[in-house]
Amino acid sequence: MATSDSPLSVPDITLAVARSAGGGPEPTSAPSISSVTDNGDGTLTILGSNFGSKSQAAPVLVDYVDTAFEHGVENAFTAGQPSDTQIDNEASARIWNQVVTGEVTPGGRVAGQSRMYRLLGNHGTLREPHKYNLNERNDGNRRMYFAAWVKYKYNATQHRMTTDEYTVGTFIPGETISINNGEYIGYFANPCSEPGNFVHTFRFDASSLIQPGKAELVGKTLVGQDSGATLTFPSDANWGSAYSNGQAFVRTRTPKVARFWDDPGGNGLRSSIAVLDAYISTSADIRTGVHYQMIEEWHLFENEIDLTVDGYWGHFIDRVARADQSFDGTITPTDPAFSILVSQYGMDGDIDEGQVTEIAEVYFDKTRQRVYLGDAATFSACTHVELQRPTAWADDGVTVARNDGTLAGDRWVYVAGPGGLINEQGVQA
Repeated sequence: MATSDSPLSVPDITLAVARSAGGGPEPTSAPSISSVTDNGDGTLTILGSNFGSKSQAAPVLVDYVDTAFEHGVENAFTAGQPSDTQIDNEASARIWNQVVTGEVTPGGRVAGQSRMYRLLGNHGTLREPHKYNLNERNDGNRRMYFAAWVKYKYNATQHRMTTDEYTVGTFIPGETISINNGEYIGYFANPCSEPGNFVHTFRFDASSLIQPGKAELVGKTLVGQDSGATLTFPSDANWGSAYSNGQAFVRTRTPKVARFWDDPGGNGLRSSIAVLDAYISTSADIRTGVHYQMIEEWHLFENEIDLTVDGYWGHFIDRVARADQSFDGTITPTDPAFSILVSQYGMDGDIDEGQVTEIAEVYFDKTRQRVYLGDAATFSACTHVELQRPTAWADDGVTVARNDGTLAGDRWVYVAGPGGLINEQGVQA
């Protein structure tokens, strides 16, 4: 598997070396803003040019959890549910087609936000907006923008599951683990019940000299400092199979953060983002390294896809490109009615059952057009941005419901056009 240190070279596919390299041929120029007016009613009107056309002003979904706007119409379904309860997937007004081990819970990223999604364990994801899902993709849309604020409790790259072979005694959840009763390496998380005899989960200290790989662990003994339980790794441990086959084993596959695709049959676009790699299957396969650092703090996750004339696929954390690819030619799905959607977002796969994924302010659109408020006078200098919800959109003017989020101090406006190009020079709001 390729990482950021060893990118896979694929014919006819090139890395986008600059932000402007991605996207289709329109527009030829980035949006230009001539004025920003505060209307005094919680909205901003932005005038300028090259904003592009947009069949509807609003995104497909803006989900603030307390309330949501779907195709520009408010859906207060989640707001009507009690907090700290499992999300009801059966109600006809539901926002997400499927939510796995999820609940609506008090709290959020901003002071005015009373609730958020808290997704639990190793299958904690939001799946397919209900009004734009795998069964109802009938408009052949070939562009997409997705964003969400996310916070994880644990770093999934330091979590490993092992079998019970070569174990003596019983580990205690939460106890410190050492190597050979010497160096501290982390702690025992909890028992688990994954297929293939995986019964123990460990969280390793990222700063430890001993890391959970074959070379570091063969012949070593993990010792519980409270229980005295031990797990000794044999020299012939099976490290590559999903099953231990009677040998002590540490599973090393990385879990999925997000999946975006248009064809469940395997053609067209299928892409996924894991904690270490991003995978895109188009006319050829692309793997590109992803820097994973989203622990115990809110971060803005974004993905842009354009499969119109020239292909573009970009993954960003806090507006920094983590996987940024452009490729030649239109990607055509098996069925022309298929559209790009978010199939999954959160955390899914071989992870700590104690993992907690918190998600707030989901934004999903059928275009790459959007509006930000930023904390600097140029877009490249912004260290923090907040998405605005459009209520009207034309090539020469946009109105948004103002959302300051956690911005403090002066703010500048930025508009992304149809091809993802953004005005570099902001206009103060």
